[in-house]
This record gives sequence, C-alpha cells and structure tokens, in this order.
Amino acid sequence: MIANIYLLVFHGSRDERSQSAAAKLTDIVRQELSRHGSGAIVEKAFLELTPIPLHEVIKSLAHRGKIIGASRLYIVPLFLLPGVHVRVDIPAEIKLAGGNTGVELFLCDYLGDYGGIISLMAQKFDGLRGGGRILLSHGTRRTEGIEKVNTLARGLGAAIPAYWAVSPRLETGIETLARRGEKIIHIAPYFLFQGGITDAIAGEVGLLQDKYMGLKLNLLEPLGADVKLARIISEELYGIGDRSISSIGKG
Repeated sequence: MIANIYLLVFHGSRDERSQSAAAKLTDIVRQELSRHGSGAIVEKAFLELTPIPLHEVIKSLAHRGKIIGASRLYIVPLFLLPGVHVRVDIPAEIKLAGGNTGVELFLCDYLGDYGGIISLMAQKFDGLRGGGRILLSHGTRRTEGIEKVNTLARGLGAAIPAYWAVSPRLETGIETLARRGEKIIHIAPYFLFQGGITDAIAGEVGLLQDKYMGLKLNLLEPLGADVKLARIISEELYGIGDRSISSIGKG
C-alpha cells in the first residue's frame, strides 16, 4: 500500500529549460525518497502557464491515491519566497480541489523556509575569495518575504539584498559595495532555474559591467535541479510527519 503522495508545485514557465529542470528535479526527489524505502508517489504540477489548473491536478492525483490506498496527499510549494502565490493562490487552488477527494490534503511549508536552503546558497560562494556579495531575489512587497530575504542575506557573509522586480535594485547594491571599496562583486540569483528572468538579469549585469568598468561583476548560477537541492526537499518530506503543515481537510 502507498502511504503518501507528494505533489511538487512549481511556478510554471514557457521556457523549456525551466520545464525540463522541473521534471528533472521531480525525478531526483523521487529517487531520493526511494532511498528511504518510501513507496511514495512524487509528481509535479504548475501554478501558472499550464493548460491544466492546479486544482484539477490535485483532484486527479487524489483520486489516483484513493484507488491505490494512499491516505494523504502533500502539496509542496517549490517557491523561494512567501509571496501571494504561496500564501493565497496555492491554498485557494487546494480549496477548489476539496470535496470528494477521498484522501487528506496537506499544504507543506514552501521551499524557501527549509533549513538547508541557507547552506545551499552559501555553497555558491565557496572558493570565492574577497569581494562583495549581493543576494538577488525576484522580490515581493510582503513584509514576510522581505524579512526572509534579509535573513538569508545576513547568513551569506553579510550579503546585500537586492531585487529584480522591486527596490532596492541590483544597481543600488553595486553602488553601495563600490562605495565601500569593493573591486569584485559576486551576485547570487535567488531563483530555482534558468529562464527568461535569469537571462534578463545576465543582460543587465552585462550593461552594468560596461557602466562600472572599475569593477568585476561575477554572476553566479541559480539553484538548479541537482542532487543537493533534491536531498534538501526529500529530507524535509521524509521527516515531515504532522509538523509544519496545514490540513485542508479530507473529502
């Protein structure tokens, strides 16, 4: 009998690199959970830019789980900030899926709240000597999300937080570090995968490099679909029990 089912929820993207990375990460998480002897089912879904709404995916997967004897379906938001998608949109989709699901639905913590994320981001700076550090997030106007980025930045060797969509922007962080006398600035994008936004960031970094010719701007890679990230996710899911989750109810 299958005990649990996990649905990894990604934002969604038209970029094939992001789509492939989501599929790859899902596969690796599935493999990592199997190492624990878990027979759990692990599937993926998207919140946006998908032909099938998330609530329909949840209902379909819950029905599948009921048939095979699963008792719970865990919805796992693979988002780095507690923005509107995490706090409003995904819970709303789960409620839409409620009713006759036949299994208990649980909403897990979002990825950015997992304990291993700070150490994983810190590894981005491993081996880099000297220079200033910028943590570049997409951005949110929600206080909770801003505090999360600030805390993470402090844990990365006093990195300066900057945002792509809101202020303070990347150039502001570069100017701050330049005034401190830094000659090398390492920029860590706080994003899951390569995509349109990371391409745009690379373009802006190129323009800023031309503008600040006395500096060396070093743009690092986003998290990516690798074993290290998958292990953080699988360890969280394997040990989740009833903690840090919200029951949405049994249909």
